[in-house]
Amino acid sequence: MNKVIWLLLAGFHFCAGQGNDLNYYLSEARKSYAAKDYPRSLEMISAAHKLHPYHQGILYQLGILSALNQKPEEAVKNLRRAIFINADYKLN
Repeated sequence: MNKVIWLLLAGFHFCAGQGNDLNYYLSEARKSYAAKDYPRSLEMISAAHKLHPYHQGILYQLGILSALNQKPEEAVKNLRRAIFINADYKLN
């Protein structure tokens, strides 16, 4: 499941054209997560979150990484925010 979220985040950056900063932070967060360097991964996803505070995938990863860094209150807060973002698109 996490691999899917990371792929969606990477795809989001490519499609939205947010610039190199967001791409850098997401890439570094992904690399750090794969290396089990959870403090660095949290730092990088937090930086991505500052650039794009309402992106569900970033909020989800922020919640997961907060939990992995023994920050349960932040984890719950960010996971709730990810769940409650309205992500439906009206195609009409």
